[in-house]
Amino acid sequence: MDGPMSAEAIETSAFAESGMLLSRLRTGAVALSAVILAVSAWHMFTGGTHPDVSWLILVGNRMLDGERLYVDVLENNPPFSIYLYLPMVWLGRVTPVSAESWTVLGTYVWAIAFGAFALRMTRRLGLATAAERLAITPVGLYLLLLLAPTTFSQREHFAVAAALPMLVIAAWRMKGEVRPVLPPAWMIVAGAGAAVTMMVKPHYALLFLLPYLLAAWTARSPRLLFGPEILTAAFAVIAYGMWVWVAYPEYISAVLPALLDIYGDRHDLYTLLFTASLSELLLFGLLVVMLTGVSRRVNPLAWTFAAAAAAAYCVFLYLGKGWVYHLLPALTFTLLAIALIGARRWLGEEAASGGGRNRIVFAGIVAATSMAVAGTLVTWQRYDPPQWLADRINAIAPHPAVASVSDEIGIGHPWARSLRGVWVGRDCADWIVAGGVKAKIADPDMSDERRAHLDAIIEEAVERKISEWKAMPPDVVMLDSAPSGWTSPILEDPEFATLLSNYRVVFRYKRASLALRSDLLPAWQAASATASSPGAASD
Repeated sequence: MDGPMSAEAIETSAFAESGMLLSRLRTGAVALSAVILAVSAWHMFTGGTHPDVSWLILVGNRMLDGERLYVDVLENNPPFSIYLYLPMVWLGRVTPVSAESWTVLGTYVWAIAFGAFALRMTRRLGLATAAERLAITPVGLYLLLLLAPTTFSQREHFAVAAALPMLVIAAWRMKGEVRPVLPPAWMIVAGAGAAVTMMVKPHYALLFLLPYLLAAWTARSPRLLFGPEILTAAFAVIAYGMWVWVAYPEYISAVLPALLDIYGDRHDLYTLLFTASLSELLLFGLLVVMLTGVSRRVNPLAWTFAAAAAAAYCVFLYLGKGWVYHLLPALTFTLLAIALIGARRWLGEEAASGGGRNRIVFAGIVAATSMAVAGTLVTWQRYDPPQWLADRINAIAPHPAVASVSDEIGIGHPWARSLRGVWVGRDCADWIVAGGVKAKIADPDMSDERRAHLDAIIEEAVERKISEWKAMPPDVVMLDSAPSGWTSPILEDPEFATLLSNYRVVFRYKRASLALRSDLLPAWQAASATASSPGAASD
């Protein structure tokens, strides 16, 4: 005859159900993680290289050949952006594996290592239950490895992953607890990771400032703003700044003034809010609603990543470019905060509660999942040109000299490396000319002195481009099929127009048009006549 269960039986049953839940979560997490890794690796190793990354790899190669950064080759970012990829570039030179493949592999190692370290910290610090960690693991992998394929291996990609340990410590400090004592190695890793994030862009200091201010306010302890991990990060950043000042004075004396002169163009706030990032803005608004009623001490991880998302979104608006990879940190931290709220609601301390709040959290999870999947699909694209094109170009001009006429870096890169070519000139694109023209248009009432200064910058850039083309006549010139008009001082220069008249467009791919030097046309046409496939024969 059945009767009421004893307290011991109820406890045993609850334990069995808990164990069964963890087993199911573990199976699901492993399966999802494996799928995410497989899909990500398939695309990242075959989809080509982002133009910015390809250019930085090219710069690294030229540095290893003995050229001087900011003298022989010009990059508008501080040295860390190049040194970040330099180990992969070196490996590409001493092994049969390309620098691009090493860069993809390095991104995986970096992202997974920092992510796993941060996840382990949440366990040791009691910030997430076992069930929550299992639920968050595939989410974190997706955000780090598959959220926006077009930005994979970008500097922001490294910055987001490196920021995770410091943000986990900020969440723990928000609870106001002093136990357990943080291992010194944790604080060193967290501080170094935060320093890397700030070396990518100094603006990203806000990603840590806002969460730590929130933590200090919640814990009623301003002293935590001077924790060992913060001092470690500050020391590393200051040391890096001093190194740049001593080792690369050209960046301070020449590049920075040029950037302030001509690289400050931004979209207006309306465009940034309602065109470039409307979906992120709405999603962040939903996150704010989801945070209502969530105690900062009970779920400090969610609050910390929400604060980091708000800071990253402010940086995106300040930078004003509207580029996808500038939005990546804000989107990643927003989605992660929503996932943390959902995990705590259904798997953690709030699992027993219900009502209307569950509907809000459910709506947030659905919106976040839709946004994450859309972010992947919208940015799922290939960068590299067809392999047969590189083979045919090299058949008529081995390791061709490649140049571009465009203010867009994506017109010349990754074409230069994909064609196994040598890049002509020291700039990635005609951004100096374009920046000068934009600055003049943006301020029609500028002083005559300012206008003359910009004209001198433009004229110098045009003259340098002409001299570079004369010194190394390009075999291949990449032209913009939809030119912006910002490069008109180049195209309208009579001497440059004469040089460019010696080239003919033979192939178009997306926005780029490939033009060959006239003396190479007969060989190209002969190769077209004997091409083995209709696709390879069509120009």
